Amino acid sequence: MKLIQSLKEGDPQAIAITSVLVFFGCACWFSWTLLMGNREEALPFGSSRNQAPQPTPTPLSAMIMEQQALDPGERPPNPFYKAAPRPRNPKPTPKPDKPRNPRQPRPKATPRPTPPEELPPPTPVPPETVTYLYAGVLTRPDGSTVAFVRRPKQGDALILKEGEALPPFTLLQIGKDNIEVQLGEDPPVLLQRGETNTFELP
Repeated sequence: MKLIQSLKEGDPQAIAITSVLVFFGCACWFSWTLLMGNREEALPFGSSRNQAPQPTPTPLSAMIMEQQALDPGERPPNPFYKAAPRPRNPKPTPKPDKPRNPRQPRPKATPRPTPPEELPPPTPVPPETVTYLYAGVLTRPDGSTVAFVRRPKQGDALILKEGEALPPFTLLQIGKDNIEVQLGEDPPVLLQRGETNTFELP
């Protein structure tokens, strides 16, 4: 009673003694339960020992096997069946060697025809010319007069009488200071003494 009175008054010594007693009692209880208690299996909650034991449930795999044994027909695929795991690095199946076809040469491309090169226009041929230089008049021993005409291009000279040809002209008249020549029916042309005259040949 004194212990209860001390607990009511809040005596620390009484509280400590009470705690020790409670701890000791709990330890004794758990020790007796574990070592000396009834070792029979505990029944499920809400069941009694006089209740009939429940049948053991049949596994799903056993039920599937019984169904397959009863039905000899086509068996439905088993959704719970798992195929054996494949190796991570399967060895590649060797392929049969195919005969190698020799490389055929590619057909050569047909060369495109080269367009003909445009030839440059032909160089015009310069017309043929003749150059005359009237050097003077000469008198022969018989008293006849002739014209002395040089050809600088050829490096020679001609001595002509009136009426003779001075290609492409014809000598018409001989004078002291000039001579008169004519080409066909064209007007006469005078060649002065000491002057060089160039003409195109027809």
